Amino acid sequence: MRTVIKKYKDFELSDNDPTFRTEFFIARARPTRWPGDAKYGIKSTKKTLRRAVDRNRGKRMLRVWIRGCEKYMSPDLDYIFIVRARILDADFTLAQNLMRTAMKKLKTEN
Repeated sequence: MRTVIKKYKDFELSDNDPTFRTEFFIARARPTRWPGDAKYGIKSTKKTLRRAVDRNRGKRMLRVWIRGCEKYMSPDLDYIFIVRARILDADFTLAQNLMRTAMKKLKTEN
């Protein structure tokens, strides 16, 4: 299992980093700073989901999808996932397929 990005400065991305947008989340990738220590992070903002319960639920849902698709993640990339408002209405199988597609696309773009 990958380690989790916790520091705010580690969430910084450049405009050149590949991005994959879905109706449920936005996935971005960048080369890891330290080889062998690939990480992932999840952002969920008040602007997107007003209630803390909804923000936490969105993050939990993303974690489940990430664990299910971890084998598709590149060991040389850090991933940032941004929660979108429609995540609360997501169908599990559709979202899992979108996550798999995102991982494959971000892996090939780097």
